[in-house]
Amino acid sequence: MKRSEIILWALVGLMAVAVAGVGGWRWLAPSGEAPTLATAVADPGCDLHRAACSARLENGGTALLSIEPRPIRPVEPLSVRVALGGIEAERVELDFAGVEMNMGFNRFPLEAAATGEFTGAAMLPVCVRNRMLWEVQVLAFTDEGVYRFPFRFDTVQQ
Repeated sequence: MKRSEIILWALVGLMAVAVAGVGGWRWLAPSGEAPTLATAVADPGCDLHRAACSARLENGGTALLSIEPRPIRPVEPLSVRVALGGIEAERVELDFAGVEMNMGFNRFPLEAAATGEFTGAAMLPVCVRNRMLWEVQVLAFTDEGVYRFPFRFDTVQQ
């Protein structure tokens, strides 16, 4: 073999390893990379500042989200409870995102408390705006992928 053929085959081999590595990373990637199976629709009339809210998938699966203390404020410890219906999740995480402003990565894993129930702690980051619109997604992870349950609420600086 000529030196140029050896180099060519070495490059082909390195590219194959790189492609396999990227494919493996996407398959083994953390929770944000799981395929979305379905996204629910939240009850538009519900206010997380006053009560727990529910969201429903087209297939009938539900998530009930409760965040306390109420009203919800940034930079205060929050107690979170999620009750799932019609879905058997291996784990549940909450993902808080600013709707109109990137607030970085704010994801919190919840612990299984009982069948279909998950609890944990979370905290919203500080925001420079007087009023901030948030979307919190309940991410229910199964063997097949993730079910997403979005909820919106706003916070007002004191």
